[in-house]
Amino acid sequence: MNRYKRKNIRNGHIELWRFIASIGIAGYHGRHGFSSSVWIFVEFFFMITGYYAFKVIYEKRESIKNPEHFPVIYTLKKLLKFLPFVAIPMIVLFVRNVIEYKITGK
Repeated sequence: MNRYKRKNIRNGHIELWRFIASIGIAGYHGRHGFSSSVWIFVEFFFMITGYYAFKVIYEKRESIKNPEHFPVIYTLKKLLKFLPFVAIPMIVLFVRNVIEYKITGK
């Protein structure tokens, strides 16, 4: 199997559990009557993320030019991909709060 084709294959069971876990975590943070035992989903995310991060590093071990810098570079690339999904809602919320304060004074 070509490694480029293999990259896009995902495990459907893992994706289903990630979806269920995200619903549980969102429900807990939203206080919609979810049990406090959803912490297990957070642990699940850490384990899965660690597994896939290690898998990427292990598969690329031969082609890595600076192995001591690769984990830092890999982490920064992941954070930069995630940053817009955090920054944009924060900016929108800030603008909404400023407008609400100007209108209501609260």
